[in-house]
Amino acid sequence: MFSILSCLGATHDVRFVAASISICLVGAFCTVVMLSRAVECAQRRRELWLAVASGVAGTSIWATHFMAMLAYDGGFSMAYDVTLTGLSIVVSILAAWVSFTFGFRQNSLLAIAMAGGAFGLGIALMHFVGMSALDSPAHLSYALPTTTLAVGLCVALGSLSMIAVRQLQGGARTIVGAVLISLTVCTLHFTSMAGLVLVPDPTVSSQRLLVIDRAALAAVVAVASSAIVLFGSAAAVVDRLLTDVRGLADASLEGLFILYQDKICEVNEMATVLTGLARGDLIGLKIDELVVPTSDHALMHGAAIGALSPLTGRKAEVEMFVRDIEYRGRPCSVAVLRDITERRRTERVISHMARHDPLTDLLNRREFDRNLNALCSAPDKSLALLCLDLDNFKLVNDIGGHAAGDEILRKVAAILRQSSCGGDLAFRLGGDEFAILQTGKAQPTSSLVLAEQVLKEIQTLSTSLGFSYFGSSIGIAVLPVNPIEGEALHSRADSALYAAKEAGRGQVKVFDNTGTTNESIGLSLPKIRGLPETEINV
Repeated sequence: MFSILSCLGATHDVRFVAASISICLVGAFCTVVMLSRAVECAQRRRELWLAVASGVAGTSIWATHFMAMLAYDGGFSMAYDVTLTGLSIVVSILAAWVSFTFGFRQNSLLAIAMAGGAFGLGIALMHFVGMSALDSPAHLSYALPTTTLAVGLCVALGSLSMIAVRQLQGGARTIVGAVLISLTVCTLHFTSMAGLVLVPDPTVSSQRLLVIDRAALAAVVAVASSAIVLFGSAAAVVDRLLTDVRGLADASLEGLFILYQDKICEVNEMATVLTGLARGDLIGLKIDELVVPTSDHALMHGAAIGALSPLTGRKAEVEMFVRDIEYRGRPCSVAVLRDITERRRTERVISHMARHDPLTDLLNRREFDRNLNALCSAPDKSLALLCLDLDNFKLVNDIGGHAAGDEILRKVAAILRQSSCGGDLAFRLGGDEFAILQTGKAQPTSSLVLAEQVLKEIQTLSTSLGFSYFGSSIGIAVLPVNPIEGEALHSRADSALYAAKEAGRGQVKVFDNTGTTNESIGLSLPKIRGLPETEINV
């Protein structure tokens, strides 16, 4: 009588032992890769991945067992019953399928551990069925304590391996899961073999109808091992394709965020640059934690304009598009973020230039026409139009030069901005012509007060610059009770302005709405009244 454990070093071929461990590791790695796909894929494809993983796991466990058996040479012939050998691989695959299917339908830690325990029991069952296939001139028995320990360790490690596959993520799942599955198989086999007792008996003859010798079994194991390698290679190819896809994604100038169940599960390199956050910090966040919408569109529906949230620590405007895709076999969405900070800044500059006078930065003539027509048709009838013209401005250009003239125009624009308040709008219509639209105030009192303030400020400006010969005249038109078009109101204000100039310049005139339109146009003084000298002193 002798124990196999006592002669491992002398009667086992180290090359076969190393080969069996290698087969186990490769098979375990392929198994975890397939199980990872089962975790991540769409529900309709999960059963397929579980079946593939079961086939890989069952075959690798079976190949590990028989490759380890081939490593032993006890000095007597050993063969294997074909039926029981075939049955052992079926048991191995079925045990893996049952435990994987149960484990991936459960979410509680206890249920997952129980599924892993069932996986360990399945490995033990395969081992003992395989050992029963041994055909040799010897009596076979087991030491109960050692065999019990082997099964117990197998169940415990099987539970841990299933927990690792279900609970861990990414590389940790692959490495830890593969190592634990390998430990489960190898611990069961070699610990159980330590409790195996073979008593040689030349009188024992084979009663098997169909047996396979060691050479044939080695060929079968080689084929099974090759199949595992092929599965491993396929997994590597898939992983390489995913790597290539990631390379393409990283080449994008836009931030890509893959969303699974509304949470970020993958990002490209530009996403980290755009947000200023590391990939690990982005994974698990919701997209609305990164982007605050500034448009009317919801973030998860088509395109939207937004700004990066304070979480990122960056101030940037972004444009986002969301589309549904299938990513790694599961239904996902991809959010594409584009930094439009510079574009929006340029758009604002262009829009400002289109609406404002380049010299004075007041609203331009086109904006004047648009606002005047809109206000004339608005319900609020308390509208006054002040048309302002600089008196003797040509002399300023002739004496001081155009640079001095431009400086005066800018200073007059500043006066109009400072004097206007509330909803008042100031415009440069062209040359030395300006206008103010005043709304929401009692008329014509408010417009006269504003005109007095403007005239005084311009008079002070002309004195300070040494151009006392230039000043300003202002014509005012108030929107009548019966609405008129903007062009008509502008014409009335111009009439009042011309009357102010005719009155000696530096004057304010208000168009009288009591007369008819035909009688009011022109310089008919009865229809144009001036500001009393006691009210304005120029």
